[in-house]
Amino acid sequence: MSGEMSYEEFIEAMPRMLDALRRRRERLSRDPLRGYMPSPIDFIRRARSIEEAMEVIDYLERRGEISKDEADRLRKKLREGSLEALGPRRSYGVYLRYAITDEEQG
Repeated sequence: MSGEMSYEEFIEAMPRMLDALRRRRERLSRDPLRGYMPSPIDFIRRARSIEEAMEVIDYLERRGEISKDEADRLRKKLREGSLEALGPRRSYGVYLRYAITDEEQG
């Protein structure tokens, strides 16, 4: 005897475990942040000052994550406006709070 179990045998022997695995898969598939890739603006909106936002832009440009034209456009927008010119500041833990709130509703 090989010790292996068929799918049907597994279902019969461990129905609660199968239910738990299905619920977990459903919960993971509802994850609102799964596959989310922050944009440069998402990073900039975490900055606490215009100087810090400019450092983020410089860093993203050096790494090739944004073009020179995009970096210049973002710098201009910050210089002409304020730190909030790109949207309200995102505080620490904003994504965690978003995920928890979404799971409570789901």
